[in-house]
Formats: sequence, C-alpha cells, structure tokens
Amino acid sequence: MFRSLRSRVIFTALAAVALAAVVVTTTIALALGPLLHQNQRAQINQILSKAARLETTLSTDKLADRLSVPGFSVVITKDGEDIYSKLAGTYVVKTTDNDGRYITVIAVLPKTGVTVTVSALKPDQTALFIQILQIGIPATLLVMLLVALALRRAMQVALRPLDDMTSLATNIAEGGRGGRLEVNDPNTELGRTAVAFDLMLDSLEDSLTRTQAAENRLRQLCADVAHELRSPISSMVAAADNLIRDLSLTKRSAGAQRALAEETMMTVVRDGRRASRIVGDLTLAAQLDVQELAKHEVHKESIDVKQLIRETVAGFARTCEFESVLSGAEGTTMIDADPVRIQQVINNLLTNAKRWTKSQIDVAVETSEQFITVLVTDDGPGVPADQRENIFGRFVRLDTDRARSKGGSGLGLSISRALAEAHGGTLLCLPSTKGARFQLRLPVSA
Repeated sequence: MFRSLRSRVIFTALAAVALAAVVVTTTIALALGPLLHQNQRAQINQILSKAARLETTLSTDKLADRLSVPGFSVVITKDGEDIYSKLAGTYVVKTTDNDGRYITVIAVLPKTGVTVTVSALKPDQTALFIQILQIGIPATLLVMLLVALALRRAMQVALRPLDDMTSLATNIAEGGRGGRLEVNDPNTELGRTAVAFDLMLDSLEDSLTRTQAAENRLRQLCADVAHELRSPISSMVAAADNLIRDLSLTKRSAGAQRALAEETMMTVVRDGRRASRIVGDLTLAAQLDVQELAKHEVHKESIDVKQLIRETVAGFARTCEFESVLSGAEGTTMIDADPVRIQQVINNLLTNAKRWTKSQIDVAVETSEQFITVLVTDDGPGVPADQRENIFGRFVRLDTDRARSKGGSGLGLSISRALAEAHGGTLLCLPSTKGARFQLRLPVSA
C-alpha cells in the first residue's frame, strides 16, 4: 500500500501527529480535572475569607448577596434559618456533605457565630474528556490535512534530485549519453548521492568507451591476423600447387623435379613457421596475465644473460639488412630466467626496431649489482610522448596503415612486457631524441 518513499514519509508523519494529538488530549483531560478541583477549593476558601472580613459590616441577608459567585452555592445559617443569595448564581448546588458529586465547606464566623456553607459541583471527568475530544478531534484532523499538504509539497522539492536521477537513468537506458545531474549543494545527503551518481555515470561511460575501443582493436586484430596469415598460407598453397602441376606434366628431369620439391618444402617450412609464430603470439596474448605467465609459461634456470644477448643479436644481424651495433655485452652475468622467453623479448624489441629504423639499431647492455639493463634504440621516427605507455596495450598500433605495411600485429610489445614482468623485471619506452628507445631491466641472481 505504501511502497513509495513519499507515501511512507507522509503516512509516518500523519501517524506521529495523530499519536501526539491523542497523547496531548489525554494528558490535558487527566490534568484538567484535578486542576479544576483545586481551583474550586481555592475559590471556596476565598469566599469564606471574604465572609469573615464582612461579617460585622453587613447584615446577614446582604452578606449572602455579597458572597454570591456564579457556579457556587452560598448559604448562611443564623438561628437555624437558612438565608440564600437573592442574586443567585449560575446554578444552586445541593449542600449535602455525604453527596460525592459536590464539594461542600462549612465554616462558622468567629464574631457573629453565623454558619456559612459553600458548595460547588465537582468537575465531571468524563464530560470534560468528551468536551476536549469534541474540540481536539476536528483540530487534529485539520492539522493532519495541513501537514499532509505541506509534506507533499516538501517531498516534491526534496526528492526532485531522485526524480532527476530516474529520468537521467531512463534516458541513458534508451541510448542517451553525456547527461549529468545538476548538483546545487553537494554537502547534503541527496547532493552527495547525486555526485556519486555522476561519478558512476562517468565510470560507466568510460568503461563503455574502453570496451568499444577494445572491440574495435579486436576487430582490427582479426583483420591483421587474417592479413598476416593470408600471405604464408597463400605462398604454401601456391608452392604445393606448382609442384603438383609440374609432377603431373613430367616435363622436367628428375634432378629438376627434386630441386623444385626441395624448394617447395623450404617454402612450406618457412611460411609454416611464420604462420605458427603468428598463432603462438595470439595464444600467448590471450593469457597476458603476469601471474599465469610466471606459473605456466616461464621455466626459469640459471643462465648467462650476456651470452644469450650476444647470440640473439648475432642471429638477428644475419637476417637484418640494417647494421646492428652491440655494446657492453662482454663478460658474464648470471640471472634466473627462461632463456627461450628472454630471447623472445629481445627478438621482439629488435624486430620492432627493424620495422622503423632507417640505417642502424643500437643495443647497449648495462650491469649493476641488482639489475642488468638492455637498451634497444633505432633511428626511426620515434614514439610520441603521450603514446609511450599506450603502445604496450594489446592490439595497439600508433599508425594502423603504416604498422600493417611493416608487418606488425600489435602484440609483440604487450607480450614482451608481460614476459619481462613475469621475470620480476620491467619493460619501458624511454624518451629519446634519436628514435624509439626501449629499456628491458631484469634482476641479477644473488
């Protein structure tokens, strides 16, 4: 029945008013009877005091008139004769001592010996209570009506922010974006609620924006992967088809056919490895949780990381048309790491540098008591300052068209950072005036 907040508040207020009216009415009725009784006795005493002051100055019949008070009966008895007031009061009460409905006081005046009897009707508690109810009930109903109207208006004003929240939430549910509440006083309860509501909307819209961006990147990734896989698969299919046609025609010599078969197998193996590498990157990217990588994909052992760096850079230089300069890799430095994964990280950094460099790739190794640092620098266009952190996100490319033409899938740096962190290290993109500069730092064995 009272499901809304307005109804509950109004009902509670009216119940409080009604309860207060009942308590006040009952208290007045209970307190008024004894108070009236006390006032009657006080007035009787005043009448008797007045009689004592006037007993020698007035005759007995005039004294009765002078002592007459509305609501009280005054009877003067002299020589066995009762003398009543000629003026009479509002009513004349019965002067009987044993009648419980009356208050009767009898006094003998000291000088004349005249007996003065003063009587008054006791207050009727029930009648008094009924009279109070006859006045209190209409008054209470009127007050309750006024309170209900005032509360209705007050609740409309006070709960207007909640109505605004409801309208805004409905609008957002229907597809509206960007709407916010107008908070006039953020220090009130509803003001703080409105501020929190706006913050929640900011967070939700930010999450939605990030989700949409991630979805767009995922779509782009699918297109990139399809583009990347199409080339090796097409190459393998074309080589195999060429070999089948050549064998079916049998126009070549056995030696030529053998040479073609070997060339075809080399093409299939090379492109198959390329496709396998792309699939492996996708599989690894799907579980780029550092703890999961450290637990399932990283198998540490004690290795000479400088030797690993020398071998990796040398192998890369044999397949790279640009000059690769290695410095600071002399000697031996032992770390606890997975050699395959560390080599993968360094290869990713070198491959990334190869895509953008113009003439030379510099690899510098620095060693301290706690860390070994590998710096890979190219002389390409570099990375904008506001993108140095973003490039480590999954599926992120700074320039989609250029990155695709360079053969990147947007996963290498993200995978490399996750692998570095799984080894307890870091991978950062540092400021550089020459080109892109990446820093790989790994902890040295104790």
